[in-house]
Amino acid sequence: MKDKIKNLEELKVVIAKHKKDGLKIATTNGFFEILHIGHIYFLESAKSLTDILIVLLNSDESTKILKGKGRPLVSEKERAEMLSALECIDYIIIFDEDKPLDIIKELMPDLHIKGGADLENPNTKEERKLVESYGGKHITLPIVEGYSTTKVINNILNSHGPVQKDPKDKIKSLVEIQEVISSLKKDKPLIKIVTTNGAFDIVHSAHIKSLTQAKSFGDVLIVGLNSDSSIKKYKSELRPIIPQKDRAEMLANLEMVDYVVIFDEEEPSALLRAIKPNYHVKSKSGYKGLEKDAVEYNGGKIILLEDVPGISTSQIINKIIDIEKNSSESR
Repeated sequence: MKDKIKNLEELKVVIAKHKKDGLKIATTNGFFEILHIGHIYFLESAKSLTDILIVLLNSDESTKILKGKGRPLVSEKERAEMLSALECIDYIIIFDEDKPLDIIKELMPDLHIKGGADLENPNTKEERKLVESYGGKHITLPIVEGYSTTKVINNILNSHGPVQKDPKDKIKSLVEIQEVISSLKKDKPLIKIVTTNGAFDIVHSAHIKSLTQAKSFGDVLIVGLNSDSSIKKYKSELRPIIPQKDRAEMLANLEMVDYVVIFDEEEPSALLRAIKPNYHVKSKSGYKGLEKDAVEYNGGKIILLEDVPGISTSQIINKIIDIEKNSSESR
């Protein structure tokens, strides 16, 4: 995934090759502080218009200048790594300026795509004028109502989640995933099934790294996702921040995740007995030993990973609350 993250010189070489092959190049830009389903819908729509989609990602410095003190909530490195896990994105480049004009001028994409941009906004006008000056097209896609980073922040502060959307095909019930596994094993008897589980309340770079490691142990990665009711019961009445259908759909858009199954218990023993994975992967700090019998009963093994460094969901939540508290005190 890190191969998708390029500097300007690397990206110019790659684009030159793609253009020589007759491929259409498109760019879009943004902060992507907390990746949410609105981002996913927009990025997938943008990808449908092009062969190669490049995200121009605001650096920490430019985000701080444009968004204010305490931002970004997540570092540029982690934001870039998170975006690189999305199948619809081909490359990411980080830029320091407050506008992407210089980098658009260097890359000269066939399309520059914006989401819900105000057509009379001076920044939008500048971008369009630049892109059209060399024969490119500036495209504005409608935004998905009800989803934004600001709304996620408000959900954290108000302790409620965004409007739910229908899940994608990767999201299965317990019965459906058993049927899928049965079919897979008929075609490939030696296929290795890997499971992991968690709340994934706000997906961040440590999740991406852990999921990537988990997938490396087998052929199919199934994520057991704690339901809203189990999180409220075992974590906090104020959680989850994001409802289970949106959390499931977010995970389903990650390229290393093959299937997502929602479960209601604190730990996924019943799910594991049904799936019978070859390996169940957990972080050392997150492992309580509750899944051990369910995994080993069917001949599977528990794999414990070293904790991945990086920001956690709790740290993101606390950071948002601190920013709001400091802002309130200064009013």
